[in-house]
Amino acid sequence: MAYTDKNKLRVVYGDYTLGVHGDGFDYIFSYSQGGLESIVKNGYEWLYRCPKPTFWRALTDNDRGSRFHIKSGSWLASDMFIDCKKTEVCLRSCLQVLLVYENRTDGIVVEWKKTVHFPPHLHEAIEVVYVTDGDIELGVGQELYHMDEGDFAIVFPNVIHHYQVFGKKENKVIYLYLDPTLFPSYYKELQIYSPKNPVVKKEQVHPDVVNAIKYLAGITEGNPMLIQAYVQMILAHVFAEMPMVDKSTVGSDDLIYNAVEYVAKNFREKISLEKMAYDLCVSKYVLSRMFAKTFHCNFSKYVNGVRLNYAVAALENTMDSITNICLDCGFESQRTFNRVFKDRYKITPREYRKRMEHNNRNGSLGVRR
Repeated sequence: MAYTDKNKLRVVYGDYTLGVHGDGFDYIFSYSQGGLESIVKNGYEWLYRCPKPTFWRALTDNDRGSRFHIKSGSWLASDMFIDCKKTEVCLRSCLQVLLVYENRTDGIVVEWKKTVHFPPHLHEAIEVVYVTDGDIELGVGQELYHMDEGDFAIVFPNVIHHYQVFGKKENKVIYLYLDPTLFPSYYKELQIYSPKNPVVKKEQVHPDVVNAIKYLAGITEGNPMLIQAYVQMILAHVFAEMPMVDKSTVGSDDLIYNAVEYVAKNFREKISLEKMAYDLCVSKYVLSRMFAKTFHCNFSKYVNGVRLNYAVAALENTMDSITNICLDCGFESQRTFNRVFKDRYKITPREYRKRMEHNNRNGSLGVRR
């Protein structure tokens, strides 16, 4: 933390706030909330949280009939998704604190693809699933949920899940991957809870949810606030209509799930098959056979795959140096990181970041097909 001092005026730069202190007054600006969150004058606090504008009102029956909430949904999220870009402090005859914000458009990825067998895994994104053709099986914990055409499912962050395909008919599925930090009003619930049954059958899926998914799946670029509003609509229906359970109850004592969870929690550290076997109280040979049979790769390749997923997210969403990303992912050297990265993506991490920057400059919203 640093501060400046001029004529008894102090500007304190914190990690999350900026404070302005003078004779008889204290102001605190919040980077995360997007403005002034505290005003104290002569010992009295006149403001204790950041004011926010509201551009949305409760819907009437006429609004629903005219589909006002669909056509004007962007206003629902217009005040929710701002992020502090930089801070400028100007000391003149009076103090000016300028907080510069930008709309957050990253963190939403759409895939429209054929589903195949996919082994147990977890990630920090919210995963929305909508089947448009055929059928698939979604596994969460020890349960396997059948999904037909028109069915909807959602998997919360850090919940182990997998996919299987038994039907002969070719399937087609829309996947939305959503960064939970973009939705602060639901963030706490997303970390604590998980749907008791993650699948909603076609007959029970609300039309607003279907419209939102199809809109998001059909765009290559669009109004960022409208995109956020559609996602917000999906989450609102999920929490209103799907019973929730504590996330700690969703899982299994099965070795596969314990192994996935162990790697997810420890991939940044120096881990080995022997140490993992010791910590899980199983033979390293049993673990080795499990990785070969379930994940179709050895232990090292699986761990490096998890590290690469984290590295790609960091390259896309942060300005951290490639060296720092390499070390934060658990790779022992940048040489190893570059080699493993190129084996999977056929380009180096630096080339990958340049390609993403080029896509962003051309207006890409991170939509993949």
